[in-house]
Amino acid sequence: MTGLEEAAQRSDAHRTSFALALEELEHRRRRATDVRYQLKAHAGWFAAGVGFVVLGATTWVWVARARKASRGRRWRRDWKRALSRVYQHPERIASRAADRPLAARVARGALAALLGAVAAQLAKRTARLLVGDEGGEARPEKQLTKG
Repeated sequence: MTGLEEAAQRSDAHRTSFALALEELEHRRRRATDVRYQLKAHAGWFAAGVGFVVLGATTWVWVARARKASRGRRWRRDWKRALSRVYQHPERIASRAADRPLAARVARGALAALLGAVAAQLAKRTARLLVGDEGGEARPEKQLTKG
């Protein structure tokens, strides 16, 4: 057998192996995109997911009904508290701001400052992207973040 015949046999073997691999990949693709097959193969997980969604929807409806039923009681209770605060501290005019712990007020202020700084940086970057750097032309293909 000459070198040319050996090379032809090897290429035929490789071609056959490649064709078999392509057939297997096509078979796997068909199985992966076949909805009926996937539902049969994962029926337990599908049933668990449907059950979870039904349980969540039922809980949501139950909580909504309970809140609606107690809305009147909560409204009266909140009004009583507000009126008692007005009577006890008329200078506050029923504000709950002083009732919050100091740590909660500080954390809320810090969060507001952080969000304001983030919004300002995003606005600057967006403006720089749309208008361009240093009076140059705008480059829409440039990303907002470096990296």
